[in-house]
Amino acid sequence: MDEVRFIKLKNQGAFVARMQISWKKSNRGGTYEPDGYHDICVAAERTIDLADTDILDGADVTLIVHVVAGGNLWSQDRFTFDKECGKMASYLIKGTTMNPKIRLESYK
Repeated sequence: MDEVRFIKLKNQGAFVARMQISWKKSNRGGTYEPDGYHDICVAAERTIDLADTDILDGADVTLIVHVVAGGNLWSQDRFTFDKECGKMASYLIKGTTMNPKIRLESYK
């Protein structure tokens, strides 16, 4: 599985989005969501540095995007969090509230 430290989401949809990270390592896991204001409005983007979270190093991580007034989208990609890694998974979300689509744009 590919290693990652940063996850970025760019919103090109006609909605407000919020990022969450689902994680699991052995028998522990959970969902991380940034504190405070974390709406990603149209044409905006956000990056989460997983090293700044309570996610365990070595955990498998997946991006979840909550579309405000819509539902949740789970990315089909899974990565392993490595706090020493400098790689970023960059995602793009677009569409409408009722028909959003997410895709991995780059991994580098």
